Amino acid sequence: MRDADSVLLIPAMSELIRCLVLLLGVAALSCAADYAEHYRRAHPGWTPGPPASGDSFEETLASIHAGPGDPLSVSVQELRVLRVDVEPWEVLDPDSAAEGPEGQTLAMIAHRRCKGRRGLEFLGSERVSWYVFVAGKLVSFDHFEFDGDCEPRNHYAPAAVERLETERALLRYTARAYPESASTTAERIRKGMALVSADRLDDAEKMLRSVDRDIDFMEPQRAMLPDEEKARLAAEEKKLRRARAKLSRAIATARREQENRSD
Repeated sequence: MRDADSVLLIPAMSELIRCLVLLLGVAALSCAADYAEHYRRAHPGWTPGPPASGDSFEETLASIHAGPGDPLSVSVQELRVLRVDVEPWEVLDPDSAAEGPEGQTLAMIAHRRCKGRRGLEFLGSERVSWYVFVAGKLVSFDHFEFDGDCEPRNHYAPAAVERLETERALLRYTARAYPESASTTAERIRKGMALVSADRLDDAEKMLRSVDRDIDFMEPQRAMLPDEEKARLAAEEKKLRRARAKLSRAIATARREQENRSD
């Protein structure tokens, strides 16, 4: 029997096959535009935006395929959809995944790449995002969108306690498969605040310790840089320390409230 991690490592060929079929003339639309265009036709007036809790599976799938338009292009490099409320997890075709049992729990992983050009400057970055759906509705996610400079912007909604193992399996896979997509220190601080709001204080404290390691590394790193870079890194460190202190206070306050509720 395959566990969650082994299922995630199975090569996902359905998207590639679907794209090849389109290229052979079954449809004129590109693979990326296909999902977004179909959803737009079915929902006139729909405007693509970052996924939000409560979005349908179909809308989320369309949103991650909708590019920002010129001068940037965003392409989906890998797309995996899995049913995760069964053992072992089942790899599904994105086109038919939502047609399963009404109360099923689905996970989706999307590796997206942004490219663009401004004059002689080439812009580019890539990130991997994950999403969890229950009964067709988005309940938790770690999504990256891209701004006008192709800089990633993170949106994180932590999983509820009953779905922690699903989130952790997705995190293990994305960390192994896409180490370059690891969260920045600032993103980890914001994720820590989201974990506090979700009452996942143990995980928030782990995030805080990870942030502390990053900040501690900045001082010896700064010593090896030229003066101009030292000043820039010092300013960044100061900003991170303020945000880190805010996260620490939020955790301490939530701990006291938790203790008061248990009395």
